[in-house]
Amino acid sequence: IETLALAPPMRVFEVGSGDGTVAAAIANRVGSLHCLDISESFLELARRRCAGIANVTFERIPGTGVEMLPPAAFDAGFA
Repeated sequence: IETLALAPPMRVFEVGSGDGTVAAAIANRVGSLHCLDISESFLELARRRCAGIANVTFERIPGTGVEMLPPAAFDAGFA
């Protein structure tokens, strides 16, 4: 949080979001958080953990990388 200087209204992505533990912990410190993982089962766990947190979204990485992210759509990202 300190390294990236996370603060609203930053748009942030997380690669390898796993079960959503970090997402749930930092969602209130950013404007939006886009969680990415290669595992649909982990994404389902993250969706459940973050249920009710409106600024968190989820997307499966297709296995070739994060090229599907629009250029300049985010202020920061971490893995």
